[in-house]
Amino acid sequence: MELGFRPSGLTQESFNNMVTGAGALYFGIDLSGVTASTTAREFASLLQEATRDNKALGATVGGITTALVPLKRQIEVDDLPAPIAASTVQDGWESATIATTIREITKENIDRVIATSFVDESTGAVMFGTRLLPKHFEQTLVWAAARIDGGILAFVLDGALNTEGFTVTSQSQNEGTIAVTFAGHLRDLADIERGVAPLRAYFFAADGADDGGTDGAAPVAAATAKAGKSDLPKMPEVRG
Repeated sequence: MELGFRPSGLTQESFNNMVTGAGALYFGIDLSGVTASTTAREFASLLQEATRDNKALGATVGGITTALVPLKRQIEVDDLPAPIAASTVQDGWESATIATTIREITKENIDRVIATSFVDESTGAVMFGTRLLPKHFEQTLVWAAARIDGGILAFVLDGALNTEGFTVTSQSQNEGTIAVTFAGHLRDLADIERGVAPLRAYFFAADGADDGGTDGAAPVAAATAKAGKSDLPKMPEVRG
């Protein structure tokens, strides 16, 4: 081992693999045309169309968090001093959620936050119903964020229903907010039989076309692709 070697998980691809920015949330995007060969450019067009169609949640604050919590248990038996292989069982998924804090307080966002809300036609007031129906679990929520290499990472939450309630907070010399946590729900029994969570992830790679431009990629990634090698400093070689 070379003198002064410092162990590190950093590789030549580390920075390209990072997600940058908070990303954005979208509702009701048609993903039927998405395949394993869909590129970041193609998916970006889908997101831009969703924004034009008012399907974006809008401005958020404090970032966006996705969480997938497994439902696990430990089999209890006598004389087992510590867990061993197969003694921990996963029965499913306890929860799949996407949480954020909304800055834009609109009728559309209230309808997304409170699935049972409706507008009283006689007064124009937004009313808050109390009965959850099957249709209230049909909402699909997409969180899309940019990768430094020019790709896009997207999490899709099926059956997204806000479980945080409805709390609007406003402060002096500050903007109002609504904190939300959308929990996913499986659509049918077939998904239960498959043993999957109501959350899935997509990695959309950059197109890879070398047209002399960045092709939507970050400068470091674009320069790397054009030169065929990285300009980042090499890691020290480990010798036995």
